[in-house]
Amino acid sequence: MGQNMELRQLRYFVTIAEHLSFTKAAKYLYVAQPALSHSVANLELEMNVKLFERNQHNVCLTKPGIYFLEDAKRIIALSEEAIQKARQVEFGYKWDLNIGFLPVPFYKHFLPKRIAEFSAAHKDTRLNITQYNSGVLYEALKHKDLDIGFTISCDAIDSAEFETYTFMKDRIFLIVRVDHPLAARESLSFQEITDEPFVMLSERESTGYFNMVIKICRSRGFKPNIVCMPTSLETVLMLTEAGTGMTILPSTSRIEHYASLKAIELEGADTEIDMVIAWRKPNRNPILPDFIEYLKSTMCEYTDGIIQKS
Repeated sequence: MGQNMELRQLRYFVTIAEHLSFTKAAKYLYVAQPALSHSVANLELEMNVKLFERNQHNVCLTKPGIYFLEDAKRIIALSEEAIQKARQVEFGYKWDLNIGFLPVPFYKHFLPKRIAEFSAAHKDTRLNITQYNSGVLYEALKHKDLDIGFTISCDAIDSAEFETYTFMKDRIFLIVRVDHPLAARESLSFQEITDEPFVMLSERESTGYFNMVIKICRSRGFKPNIVCMPTSLETVLMLTEAGTGMTILPSTSRIEHYASLKAIELEGADTEIDMVIAWRKPNRNPILPDFIEYLKSTMCEYTDGIIQKS
C-alpha cells in the first residue's frame, strides 16, 4: 500500500466500482460526492493508474481498475478480519455474527427467543442485531456488512449472489379503518378497491414489496391511487388509522394491536408471500452455517402453512 493510501480510499473505490455510479456510491456511503471524487482522484494520482473511465452519463472500470478491484476487496476483508480478531481478544468473543431484520412486528416477536437460545449454546459468539428497511438490508448483505438477513421473497435477492431459505408463507391483506364501508367484509377482490385511496410504504424503502403490489394491481387492470408514501410502517398504519387511505400489508405486520383497523383477505394466489432468511455465498464467517442449521431446525413449525390474521 502506498505511503499515503488509506483503507477509506479503498472502500470508496470498491463502492463506486460496485455501483458504477459516483452519485449512488456517495448516497450509500453518506459522503458528499465532491469528497468522493476527490478521494478517488488522489488514489489514482498516487498509484499513477487510471481506475475509472467516466463521462457525464457513464462510469466503468478500466482494465487496471478491474484487476485492482479484487485486490482492494481482499485488503479490506483482511483488515476487517484483523480488527475483529483484536476485538474478540479484548472482549472475550471468538466470533461475531451480524444479523439484519426488517421493521416487521412479526420479527420483533419471533427473533428474541432464537437469539437467546443460540447465544446460550454459543457463548463464544456475539450476535449483532440491526433493523433495516428492505432496500438497505439488501445492500448491507451485498456489501458484507451483514452475514444474514430476515426478509421477504419479493425483495431483490439475486440468486447468483445469495442463498435463501423459506421458513414461512404469509399473504398480503387489505387494511382499513373499522368504520370503513368495506370493513364488514372478510374477503375482497381487487376490482372492489380500484377507486380507493392508498397509503403505501415508500418504494425507496421497500422496493421489492412495492413493486409486487403494483404488479398485482396492474394484473387486475388498474393502477392504485396512491395518495401518500411514508418511509416507515408505523407511519403507514398511523395514516391508515387517520383515514388518509387504506393500505396493503402482509399479515406479519400484526395489526391486531390497532383496535381501529381491520385486515381483510385479498383474493388470488399471487397474494402469497414468502418470509425468508438470506445470506451471501460464499460467506467466510465460520459460525454462520451453525446459525443457519439452528434456524432451520427451530423454524420448521412455520413451514407447513400460511400464517393467519390472528
